[in-house]
Amino acid sequence: MLGAEYERAADEAVPGYADFGVFFMSCVREVQSRVERWCGVRVEVTEAVRALHDSSKGRYETAYGLTEPFVYLEGNPQGCTQSPTRSKLMLSVIQGAVRKLCKGFEFRGARRRVPQLWFADDGVFMTDDMATLQLTMDTLWMVTRIAGLNLIVKADGSKTAWQGSYW
Repeated sequence: MLGAEYERAADEAVPGYADFGVFFMSCVREVQSRVERWCGVRVEVTEAVRALHDSSKGRYETAYGLTEPFVYLEGNPQGCTQSPTRSKLMLSVIQGAVRKLCKGFEFRGARRRVPQLWFADDGVFMTDDMATLQLTMDTLWMVTRIAGLNLIVKADGSKTAWQGSYW
């Protein structure tokens, strides 16, 4: 049964994909603070984590070895235990806009429309037609830019490269 539903979705759905380049590090701290306030995170918690992040230093891994330490001016540091959860709050703003504006694809087994599926910062968007997919991508792009984030694709259309940073 599940296989048949998958085959139907593969034949009928119009998919689109998005990958946020260097997602944790691209979160703008001021926007992050406002999103956390909107999501109900206590102000003291946001301020404490921001103070820790503002005082942390990082190093980039390059072909020539590690760089000299530098102060993180923006982002949720890669490797920080809070970064996945804090970044998910940022993604929830984008996911909410897509959910409200874009109807998605109807899975018969679920008996409801599903506009998006996510794994970490990688999203797939499924619709019934190209016009709805265009609306979905426009919504994704606009809310992403408003949040100060980037969707990065190489000139050849492939996924962005991994960026290694240490702190």
